[in-house]
Amino acid sequence: MHLIRTFFTAYPRQSVMTLAALLLAGVAEGFGLSMLLPLLGLTIAGTGAAAGVALPAPSAL
Repeated sequence: MHLIRTFFTAYPRQSVMTLAALLLAGVAEGFGLSMLLPLLGLTIAGTGAAAGVALPAPSAL
């Protein structure tokens, strides 16, 4: 804990910017590709291969 306090007192602006960048990276990780793929399927209103990939499981049941 002493080392972190030393860095924050020696480099306050850089430490806050680094902390903000890490927080932003964590939020960006939450919005991963697996979350964005269904949204992409909704925005592309097409038929054919793209629509067939999204719905194979219900037809198999």
